[in-house]
Amino acid sequence: MNLELRTKLGVEAEQVIGCQLEDLLTVGSKIFYQTHFYPLIKMQNSAREIYLVFKGANKQIPALLNV
Repeated sequence: MNLELRTKLGVEAEQVIGCQLEDLLTVGSKIFYQTHFYPLIKMQNSAREIYLVFKGANKQIPALLNV
C-alpha cells in the first residue's frame, strides 16, 4: 500500500503488512468484492467503475475503482 492510501486511511505501514485488499474494506464492500468484483476480474481480466468503501482508522473512504 502506498503512502497516499495509508495517509487517507490513517494507518501506519506496519499495520498493513500482510493485509489483502479485502481486509481494508467495509463489510458490505467485502461481500461485493468476494461475490462480484474478484470473479469479474478473473473472468474478464478487467472491471470498470466499481464502487468500494475502505475502512479507515476514524472514517470510511469511498472509492471508484477501474482495474
